[in-house]
Amino acid sequence: MLWKKWVSRLCLMALGAFVLSAGSAQAAEGVSGQAFVRVIHASPDAPAVKVFIDGKNLLPNVVYKQASNYLPLAAGHHTIEIYPTDALAGATPLIKQNLTLQAGKKVSAAAIGELAKIRLQVVDDELASTANMAKVRFVHASPDTNAVDVALAGSTVLASNLGFSDVSSYIEVGAPAQLNVEMRQAGTDKALVAFPTVSVDPATIYSVYVVGYSGGKKPGVEALIFTDKAVVTP
Repeated sequence: MLWKKWVSRLCLMALGAFVLSAGSAQAAEGVSGQAFVRVIHASPDAPAVKVFIDGKNLLPNVVYKQASNYLPLAAGHHTIEIYPTDALAGATPLIKQNLTLQAGKKVSAAAIGELAKIRLQVVDDELASTANMAKVRFVHASPDTNAVDVALAGSTVLASNLGFSDVSSYIEVGAPAQLNVEMRQAGTDKALVAFPTVSVDPATIYSVYVVGYSGGKKPGVEALIFTDKAVVTP
């Protein structure tokens, strides 16, 4: 593929940046038997959506690149349905999926892929970090981008051969730190995207979602950084 001009914008979105949840997960964290779900809209050509969980409209308007707060849910089985925001009663959902949640766990449920093949990607989120370290993982959610390596600019590969929908392991780095990260064509030194400098803080966990189109269509490829709330261990 011929890689021409890339427009890469780094969006640091802490969990409070988009207050989309029906209640505060933080206030509920001490409640026994609960799990937590964060919903992310990462489908570049999908409309704004509303998200129903167990028949309740908990997120009435989630637009592309937005993430909800962590929603507290009882551990066990749940059904998530995602519709366009203007869908009428009785409409067929864009996504309908059953989830089984374990007590004390946090997961991210991201709508990925183009609208015609949109699906829900559910991944476990890290819960604990050490006091002087940050953890970073990468999620390949760009539907027209081939397999990539994620590396420090001109240096160490952090995650290799990530294809669409792949999720890297969490990578632990000393913090605070300034990271210059680039995305390369898998197995080569050819940089496809050089992201702006990423600032990482100690005792903080990050998920970096690479979204959008790399082949010239709009919206263009970019990286979204979401902060995964962590429990700090000494």
